[in-house]
Amino acid sequence: MKWILSLILFFPGLLSGQQTIHIPIKFQVSKAHCLFNFMETISGQPETSPSLFNYFLESALPGDRKVQALIQNWKATDFDFQYEIPGYPPRRKGYGSTLEQLEMYAARAGELDNFEWWTLGLIPNSLHQKTIAILRSIEPYYDSLIWNPQLDSFSIQISQLSAYAEEKELSKYLTAIRGFYGSNWSDEMPFVVSLYPIPGHTGNIISTPRSNMLLCGMLVGNSQFDGLMGIALHEIAHTLYQEQPKAFQWQLFEWFDSAASSYGDFAYSYINEALATAIGNGWVYEKLNGSLNQEDWYADHYIDRYAKAIYPIVKQYLEREQTIDEPMVQELVSVFEQTFPFAIFEYQNLFNDFQLFSDVADQQVPRLIEMVQENFRTSSYLISTPILASESLARMEQAQSSTRFFVITQRVRQTLGRLETSIPELKQYQVLFPDRPFMLRFLTADKHAVIIIHSDRELVEFKKGLTFLKEEVRLNVLEPIIWLDD
Repeated sequence: MKWILSLILFFPGLLSGQQTIHIPIKFQVSKAHCLFNFMETISGQPETSPSLFNYFLESALPGDRKVQALIQNWKATDFDFQYEIPGYPPRRKGYGSTLEQLEMYAARAGELDNFEWWTLGLIPNSLHQKTIAILRSIEPYYDSLIWNPQLDSFSIQISQLSAYAEEKELSKYLTAIRGFYGSNWSDEMPFVVSLYPIPGHTGNIISTPRSNMLLCGMLVGNSQFDGLMGIALHEIAHTLYQEQPKAFQWQLFEWFDSAASSYGDFAYSYINEALATAIGNGWVYEKLNGSLNQEDWYADHYIDRYAKAIYPIVKQYLEREQTIDEPMVQELVSVFEQTFPFAIFEYQNLFNDFQLFSDVADQQVPRLIEMVQENFRTSSYLISTPILASESLARMEQAQSSTRFFVITQRVRQTLGRLETSIPELKQYQVLFPDRPFMLRFLTADKHAVIIIHSDRELVEFKKGLTFLKEEVRLNVLEPIIWLDD
């Protein structure tokens, strides 16, 4: 059975002193999206629900050879192509991907036939045909395991969710958030929450924004909608942040970049997630539930603590219907410095946003990032290869990230000598035996971290260096050089 269940709600969206504003919110279930998300989940892809994955593992399907073949084919189908969107400041929407487009079309399509037709030409035809064939093949298994047993309960739950959303007048919160971000978002453009069922009353859900679409799992039978709506508006906040006018995005970047504190770059690297958390998991949750959530708001030490620390400021601006301005940015930077006074030394923070410069072969670059992410949580990074290429040298001068990370596997003397032009502080660190594998880490005069690892081409010492950093926790300025062949 292929169909789409949808409920469209129009709310009055009244804000004090403002004219009536109608913001459509659409709750829907798209079979094409459910199938696409199911294949992403059972093949172990990121940004998928571990609870849905565990439900699959506990079923009989993992032992089915046909299902395993479909999973392997899905993993081998590379339909994620990146493209650049020029003209935006660092850490903003300067890129896109065909995977995001496919997910968005799947959520809009409803039926798999529509999804097949609408996505023609988005990716090479051979990949497109293979993708559709896999989804059609997995559909009977998905129907048997989840769709048919859960649909009746799920439909009732969506009706209850719709009534809850109408009762709570969610539109007034959306309008306030839009004004807070100063976002370019039309009153006529709906936010569409495309839901997929996750069997069980408890577990983990994942919510991902794709333009005006919000791809969100919902636990079947769980009627605690305040938490779900807080998560949903958290993700909508990300969209409204991304849809700020380009000129205002640059203005916001410059306010953080010109902050007197050396913590401005760090605060900026976290601000998108911290604001969305303070808004959705803090302000919206409190409005809907009547009190703040006393548990963790976000599963990351820095984001959780930062969101809670800036919450009083964010709440004040939202309730005064004020847009983010320079005085607020100054407060946000100050709060970050007070909350994380050792952030400039802590590797977990330093690797949250970094630039990687390397001379390894292109096919080794993904492995470099994978090894970093095995040791540290990362949210943003730029990669430049080879190190001495003109484009790489230009990026060193721009220093778009707080941390510059170098992996050198050849011509170490020549490379270090050239880097001194971009990083003058290197001159004071005399590496006595530069042909030996080593790690050098220090802070520049403007308190930005530089980490250099000289490793063999098999990256044995690189892995050893990362392990050392994870165990060291904080950068030790008294012992900048570590020999990796000891």
